[in-house]
Order: sequence, then C-alpha cells, then structure tokens
Amino acid sequence: MVGFSVDGFRRLFGLPAPNYMKIDVDSIEERILAGAQETLSDPDLRSVLIELEAAETARNYRLTDALKSAGLYPRPGAMPAAKGDVVNGIFRAPLPVPPLRKRSQGRRQALKVRWRPPGSDRQRGGS
Repeated sequence: MVGFSVDGFRRLFGLPAPNYMKIDVDSIEERILAGAQETLSDPDLRSVLIELEAAETARNYRLTDALKSAGLYPRPGAMPAAKGDVVNGIFRAPLPVPPLRKRSQGRRQALKVRWRPPGSDRQRGGS
C-alpha cells in the first residue's frame, strides 16, 4: 500500500488546495493534520469536518489546537452527535473583513455659492 501526506500528494501532482476537507479516519486524525499543515493554512480552504470524541478529551484538545494554529476555528453549534460517542466538528476560516474606506485627508472644503440676480454682474461706480 502506498501512502501520502495531504501536502505531499498536492505537491507531487501540482494540485490546488481544496475548499472543503472531510477527515473521516480511525484514530490517525493527528497524523493526517500533521501532514496537511500547508493545506490547512491555505486561504482557499474554507472549512474542515473532522470526527471528535463526544467527551472532552486531551485528544480533542490536540486536534482543535492543530486546526486553530492553521487559522481554522470551531463553528459554534455545529457539533451534533453523529453516532454514539463521536461528534462532527466543523472548523472554518474566518470570513474576510472588507477593507476600511480611507477618509479624505485634511479638512473638508465647502463650496460657497452666491446668487446674484440677472444683470447685477455689472461693476458699480461708472455712469
């Protein structure tokens, strides 16, 4: 059997990062994440679904920390029980924040307009 890390597979075949990743393996999630650090940190990756234990465990903390270090955060309320003692954890990248508009530098200039009735534009003083 031949095995690849996620990052090694992408490099070998010149593949772009996926937008979504589902990790559904038995007990080797930490090894999968360790071999996918470049992929997990890629801005094109929007979310990862991974099975976690329903109970608070050290293993869950390690998996969560590995995903957080890649910029992926748990989606609140997205961990419904799937089967028995396992839940689906959905981790996603934060949504991009639109850039702030720059305010104009300096003071605002008001346009002053004077209205003069027609014919009043002649100079005064002459006969």
